[in-house]
Amino acid sequence: MRNPKRSEKGVAPETIAVMQPAGTKSRPYEIWVMYATRKASHTPRQQPRSYSRESLGRSLGTIGPSANRKVIITAWRYPGKSPIREAIPIPADILEELKNIKY
Repeated sequence: MRNPKRSEKGVAPETIAVMQPAGTKSRPYEIWVMYATRKASHTPRQQPRSYSRESLGRSLGTIGPSANRKVIITAWRYPGKSPIREAIPIPADILEELKNIKY
């Protein structure tokens, strides 16, 4: 999920599917994960006075209750190489900005 080789729109509404190739040349397969991004809906617990909220948040991977979370819906192994479906839509204004960038 951190660095997928390919990313597509998920089958379920408001989900994303990501893929990493695996296997060997003679027996290739792909690992797919479908997830949704949701806001964390928990309330902060009462924390000991010796810890600050920021340091505790960094150790847990989130800072505050408004951090986004990835909820894994399903994972599967696809034998062989899957066909490429439609790409995730990118707004036209963002595509124009990317095209105009000079390296």
